[in-house]
Amino acid sequence: MKATVSTLIYGMWFCLSISLSGTSLAATSDSIAFLNKVDAATVLTQEDDFVGGISQFDMASRMKRADSPSKAEYLAFVASQTLDWSEQERIAVEQAYGKILPKLKQLNVSLPKPIQFIKTSGLEEGGAAYTRGQAIILQQKQLSHADGLPGLVAHEILHIFSRFNPEVKQKLYQAIGFYPVGEIAFPSDLLKQKITNPDAPINNFAIQVSYQGNMVWAVPILYSAEPQYSLEKGGEFFDYLEFNFVIVGDSEQASTNIYDPDNAQIVKVSELKGFFKQIGRNTNYIIHPEEIIAENFSFLMTGETELKSPKLLHHIEQVFLAR
Repeated sequence: MKATVSTLIYGMWFCLSISLSGTSLAATSDSIAFLNKVDAATVLTQEDDFVGGISQFDMASRMKRADSPSKAEYLAFVASQTLDWSEQERIAVEQAYGKILPKLKQLNVSLPKPIQFIKTSGLEEGGAAYTRGQAIILQQKQLSHADGLPGLVAHEILHIFSRFNPEVKQKLYQAIGFYPVGEIAFPSDLLKQKITNPDAPINNFAIQVSYQGNMVWAVPILYSAEPQYSLEKGGEFFDYLEFNFVIVGDSEQASTNIYDPDNAQIVKVSELKGFFKQIGRNTNYIIHPEEIIAENFSFLMTGETELKSPKLLHHIEQVFLAR
């Protein structure tokens, strides 16, 4: 899910006769595929960690409903948002993928084949790009901004790589201080308000930080600031989003030894010392280690140099090269 905490980050350009970074469009044809709206609907309605973990607020906010839609209604809504691709849109995506392909090959980024591209209205996910399985979901809004498309595709590719390479994912997370603690139960009094990220639907990694003078392990969580979606307020689920942490452990090793979902201790990132020292300051998109890594991976793929924490990209690169 590509967005900032409070703002979504999003013309089309194409030329049939050029190649990008020495890689022709033909070289990408066996690596990517464009799904029609029928096949896309099948992918987006499959039961996975995201669909299995969505909350009542997740469904209501995406459907813009103040009541309690069923999961069947929600999935039907998602299926109805898929669209067919135009030839120009396919070319734009092929060129964006072709631009980052040499770097992907250099780091031996192993991906399932083909990477599937799905086009939707965006209504099912607040207008944000995201992934499901081995599919990248884009909308017209992203497709019309050619300059940012290679970086966006790179960001989403990291999510797919992470999903299919859990051992490497763990090492990437450790590069920014996050360690596995097993999936935690969401705080009980916020369960219906949980906001679920399709790219990181499980809360199972913690970071060690200082809180009120003590070293603790904390897990980031997302939830709605309000108990239900408001037709009067309107907006996307991003407009309701609260990003905080729950304190889960106080042992030397990563653990959840003091966590009780019925009495969860919720704290703000501003109350935690040592957090940014570990994750760097290259991005404000810090809602989950998956998104922090994806943003930095995107910078690595596109050759971004104007960064506050450039060494972090080197650490991420070394994880790939050390495999």
